[in-house]
Amino acid sequence: MSRNSRSKKWLLAGVLVTSAFGISSVASAHAPVRGTAPFANQNLKKAPTVVEVLAGESGLGSHPDDFISVFDASGTNHASRMTASAQGDFSRISAPVSSLKQGWYGVHWNVMSQDGHPMGGDEGGWWAFGVNGKTTKSATRRITLSNPSKPSGVPASVRTSLNGLRVGSRTMTATMKWGTMTSLKWIVVDSPIAELKGATFSWSVSCVKRTHTCTAKGIVPFVANYRIEAQISAKTQQGRLTSVWSTTATAVG
Repeated sequence: MSRNSRSKKWLLAGVLVTSAFGISSVASAHAPVRGTAPFANQNLKKAPTVVEVLAGESGLGSHPDDFISVFDASGTNHASRMTASAQGDFSRISAPVSSLKQGWYGVHWNVMSQDGHPMGGDEGGWWAFGVNGKTTKSATRRITLSNPSKPSGVPASVRTSLNGLRVGSRTMTATMKWGTMTSLKWIVVDSPIAELKGATFSWSVSCVKRTHTCTAKGIVPFVANYRIEAQISAKTQQGRLTSVWSTTATAVG
């Protein structure tokens, strides 16, 4: 078989494997994450029996410090022992889960790459999902994100609208004629549950050029004090600028 034919075969295999996972917004400090199961920010009708990460590097999952944990609102871990298997040029990292009741969950994971880098980042990667999770209606909150560096040519603050500062599936919108939101993260900075501190949950972001409106959707999985970080890209007289506007907010149950 020619080299080109083998490349096409593995590319097709990668596409087929990835299709079983959600296209992931989960950040990785090293090789890319190809997908997660359950999908990030998915609210399932039936509890899963396994959680999985499809990592874009082969031969992963043998380091003694590798892990996957699935935490509920009380900090209980519902995941069993992690396993790994080869999927072409990728690695499928998985762990059985049990006793998932109705509610919201956060998955924490990390594996060591072949060259010694933690693929989930120094603190590990996270994503959130729900099992028949309930989102209580709540008053719209106006949240202002600020950039302490006050970069030249753009506003130092951004006003956003959040449909409730409570646990559940939430939506944040912002209208900006001067820039485009490219990512939004909710980072736990304070929680009575030690395992949740530092947890970072990424939301999906879409922008409509005609209305200058950006919409971010995702899950606030736990009662906690969060740092909300929006990365915004803007064109200025000095050139293209990409920076972070942020604030802190407390989500309640």
